[in-house]
Amino acid sequence: ERREEFYKLAQKNLARVGLSHRVEQHLADIEVDGFQQTGADALFLDVREPQDCLRHIPAAVTPGATCGFLLPTVNQVSDLLRGASREEQAPARAPAAPRAPERNPRHVVESLNSLSVDIARAIDHDASVDLWRRYQRGERDVFTRRLYTLKGQQTFEEIKSKYGREPEFRAAVDRYIADFEKLLSDVARNDRDNMMTQTYLTSDTGKVYTMLAHASGRFGGQER
Repeated sequence: ERREEFYKLAQKNLARVGLSHRVEQHLADIEVDGFQQTGADALFLDVREPQDCLRHIPAAVTPGATCGFLLPTVNQVSDLLRGASREEQAPARAPAAPRAPERNPRHVVESLNSLSVDIARAIDHDASVDLWRRYQRGERDVFTRRLYTLKGQQTFEEIKSKYGREPEFRAAVDRYIADFEKLLSDVARNDRDNMMTQTYLTSDTGKVYTMLAHASGRFGGQER
């Protein structure tokens, strides 16, 4: 954690639940200083712009280690995929200092926050729980535009249209969906009562998946 106040809050919460001895904390900016660990078997990253930290990951993990990223917006997924592609294509020599993107940071934040808020508010939580339960019982055609608020329907139409006309956006959405479905598959192996699966599906990240999968036609003929 790079912010001292949140570092101390996490420290306090860990002590409160008796887990301080199980967690090693670091107060640092990973974008600048990299990770404090080496040889990790897995890495999970929850930051706004993980693509700016990708260059530090190889030094922190073992070859073939699993890496996970918590990204609630399509914009962030697209930026991460572009960043990963640049890292793969980079020459072996030491890279030059990265140039800052030529875009207004305020506009980037507003864009990310806008999409995240729109999708999080687009689906009624109770309705989402009910529809996913019905879908998992074998019912089809349960996902329709009526799942969304009026604002959510506009967001759905924008995503659906963009998915159809922009190859890069479509690839990012497909990757997000595939990664989330792999996560669900992994969770389902030890989730006999489907409780964990339901939790993932109805979380904010799951709501993003629901709208993206619906807009891309993954659920079949739900066009009502």
